[in-house]
Amino acid sequence: MKSFTPSGSRKTYLPMVTLHIPVSLGVCFMLESCHTWVGVLMGAVTLCASSPAFADASIQYASGVTVTPRISCQAAKCNPNFATRITSDLAQLSPDYCAMPVQANLDFYAWREFIALNWPANPSTCGADLDKTILDSSGPRVWQTWLLGSEVMVPNGSKPSAWCPDSRTKETQTFDVRDTVLSVGGVLIDQNGRFSRHETRLNEDVYNYLVTNNLWNKAGQRDARIDLPTGPKDLLCDGQCCGSTGAIMVKASWKVLGANDDKSRFYTLQAQLLDVSQPALLGLVGLHIAHKTPTQEKWIWASFEHVDNVTKLFNNPRCPQTPAYNPNAPVPCTQTCCPPNSQTAAKDPKTHTYVELSPAGEPLNRPTQVTRVLPISNALVNKQFQTLLKGSVWENYELVSTQWVDHQGNTTPEFAANTTLETFDQGPQPPTHGKLPYKPFSTQVSSSCMKCHATAKNSAGGSADFSFILGTAR
Repeated sequence: MKSFTPSGSRKTYLPMVTLHIPVSLGVCFMLESCHTWVGVLMGAVTLCASSPAFADASIQYASGVTVTPRISCQAAKCNPNFATRITSDLAQLSPDYCAMPVQANLDFYAWREFIALNWPANPSTCGADLDKTILDSSGPRVWQTWLLGSEVMVPNGSKPSAWCPDSRTKETQTFDVRDTVLSVGGVLIDQNGRFSRHETRLNEDVYNYLVTNNLWNKAGQRDARIDLPTGPKDLLCDGQCCGSTGAIMVKASWKVLGANDDKSRFYTLQAQLLDVSQPALLGLVGLHIAHKTPTQEKWIWASFEHVDNVTKLFNNPRCPQTPAYNPNAPVPCTQTCCPPNSQTAAKDPKTHTYVELSPAGEPLNRPTQVTRVLPISNALVNKQFQTLLKGSVWENYELVSTQWVDHQGNTTPEFAANTTLETFDQGPQPPTHGKLPYKPFSTQVSSSCMKCHATAKNSAGGSADFSFILGTAR
């Protein structure tokens, strides 16, 4: 089945009025008044059940894969008010923000997403464990139970993994050499000389959409129009909803924790590093959250980092940063200086891969001197949520930027970058989109999540709806 947008599949916005129609009639609108944390009042429309409350789990599609059993089409209510304490309400992620479209409210919504996705998961359901709170230190987080892109876009002759497999209960995750290389510029090396690791995961709505419409392989993408769901109103999974939140993808970056790192300041993960054949304790240092919503069909792009990234973990404040950074030149100095945001590792001439450790297990490369080129957007919102999360590892994380489209159609802010995921393409000062044609994978172009992902193509060369994962189909 190819993916086409059904007629009337997108939201229609109504004035502030409450309309209730029984679910048995096939539709249920919920319009709520939303008092925002900055005192703004605005109505928001959510279609909570335009199909049966749960999709039929018995359907097996042409791909031979069964979608998620009992897909929930019930949307969580949007609550834009600032929480003064941690409750299970924070574990519920609504399909969209419901406040005046201004930067502060989008930053607020991004933090609510961060909390909901980092809530402890119930591994048997891959949803939030409401018997725990985000302050609990044990167990995988909700987003960690989602599937990796490589588990869905599998080779011919294979089938995508089932959703929420038993393997989600494992405590150790594996990374290979491909997980060490950033999209632009090579490897990121911390102050201990260790490579960072990265992963991309997709939520239930994306999974069901790809599997139902047979879009996980090249054959299924041929002549298909990719239009990922924005929430339960979009009946894009064989006439059913694909899930309750809309499409969400996350990209995480991790560092190997060493003797010089305070492990109590990180959310950690036990990992097996296949490229160096050793176990390691990793600390979370970066998290992108991309969410397609009814009002933001170019997605909301929220990016979080560890607060120590550019002061300690990936930066040596005692090392001179001269000569000036030149993105087109190799590192132009010796061990006595640290040019910012420059690649310090060289590829092995035989394998054409970056080598992290010597045969004796010693780091081979100088650290990357990471500096922040684009400023953090909202320190006040960060402070509020860090206070709410005080006493947990999560108070050591900060929102770097939330990128979205404002009412005039402008990408806001125009540029955005995570220092652990776009280290080498944060761009020059002043920021620039570079010369035409636009070349997002260049160190001469300033990072913009939305503008870069707008260039994503599927395996047939068509638009991939801002997702590079579609282009990995085989």
